[in-house]
Amino acid sequence: MRPSHITLTLNILLILIVGILIQPISAYAACEEFSAGDINSDHTVDISDAVFLLSFLFTNGQGSACPEIADVNGDSTLDISDPIYLLQFLFIDGPQPKEPCRAPEGFVPIKTPQDLQNIRNNLSANYFLCNDLDMSKLATPFEPIQTDTKIFNGVLEGNNKIIANLTIDHSREDFVGLFSTLNSAKIQNIHLNNVIILGQQCVGAIAGRASDAFISNVKVTGTVSGSNYTAGLVGDLRDSTITHSGINGAVYGGNNVGGIAGQVFNSTIGYAYSLGSVSGKESVGGLIGYMFGGKINDGREHKQITSEVLQSYAFANMEGGGGLCGYLLGDITIKDCFSRGEIGQGTGLIGAAGKGDTGTGIQVINCYSAMHGATGLVGYSGNVINPITPQDIIHSYWDIDISGSTWANGFGEPRSTEEMTTSPHSGNIYVDWNFYDEVNNPEGIWEQNSKVNDGYPTLRGVYP
Repeated sequence: MRPSHITLTLNILLILIVGILIQPISAYAACEEFSAGDINSDHTVDISDAVFLLSFLFTNGQGSACPEIADVNGDSTLDISDPIYLLQFLFIDGPQPKEPCRAPEGFVPIKTPQDLQNIRNNLSANYFLCNDLDMSKLATPFEPIQTDTKIFNGVLEGNNKIIANLTIDHSREDFVGLFSTLNSAKIQNIHLNNVIILGQQCVGAIAGRASDAFISNVKVTGTVSGSNYTAGLVGDLRDSTITHSGINGAVYGGNNVGGIAGQVFNSTIGYAYSLGSVSGKESVGGLIGYMFGGKINDGREHKQITSEVLQSYAFANMEGGGGLCGYLLGDITIKDCFSRGEIGQGTGLIGAAGKGDTGTGIQVINCYSAMHGATGLVGYSGNVINPITPQDIIHSYWDIDISGSTWANGFGEPRSTEEMTTSPHSGNIYVDWNFYDEVNNPEGIWEQNSKVNDGYPTLRGVYP
């Protein structure tokens, strides 16, 4: 602030304090009647609102302030900075007063990092994130949300806010993430920025394990590291759905490691993306490590006995595995997906795949891979039970030029870089794909533009 602005603000404060001593203060109205900055509820934001707020702070004004309205700078604290903020808005073109947080009926508002940690005190409630949170300001290290006897089964509505700088260092423990475990829970519309999540088995930024869960519009940046069943979002996903979500960061693990989910049983992943790097030992995929679809004899009733990956992609640097999925087993559909990036020793789309002893089939439909170093579209599957056949790969392609390998095992169709990136494409590629056309096919899901994605097709609406 310039010196002239400071002088003006101080002069106004002196006048206001004198005015407070002689101005009668009426009782506060209900919080619902207030709008941003209108602290005295007279339907106007002016100097009287600053007087009203100063009166409450310094002369024990009548009534009690509505915190959501009086906290005009949105820092979750009611102090002298709030009337100063309001005066700057009124007199020197300062920023607008922050809109109050009004959580929907039946939701508990979350305004501070400690509020987020306190979810563990009621794991069946529904929560609403009112504002961005900087978790580095939490007084004590964050603990994954759960208790010894209860698992979160409520709703976390992120309100498209950001949770930044979440660090969890439990490198010797299992089930590590924002939540240890989810069961019949819903997590949506939330951004986790700059996370550092360290655990042992079942590790993910959102949850170590999720069962019967619904996760939507969740975006993660940062680093997740564990051993087995580690991923950017959920380490172990069962009977659940992840949609319109993704990660831009690094994932490190052992077996069953993926950008979105490490191990998946009977679940759906759609409109998802993984950017960055994914590394592990066995069953490693840019999007999913290990995926199973079919009957499981574990005594539970399963809502879904298939798994599917729809309209999703991975653009990752990998040491090995599959560019999109590491290992598939059972009844699984992979449709309208692609992988790009670089892989040390592995295949462009799927590392290995088999129908198993109970599965009826795996289908890979309308997919492509353009990964440097990839040996084909689908890896050798001879050691799996009832392995996938070339007939299970439908209208799917891989870039033979950038792969550096001329090996083709019949899984998918090799094409040159020119063929894959030329638009409009020729008749021998992208056969029966659902391409967008503003006039003839406005509902199309694929789009191709020479200036986007190096000319390779992209999925409309699936963005970081």
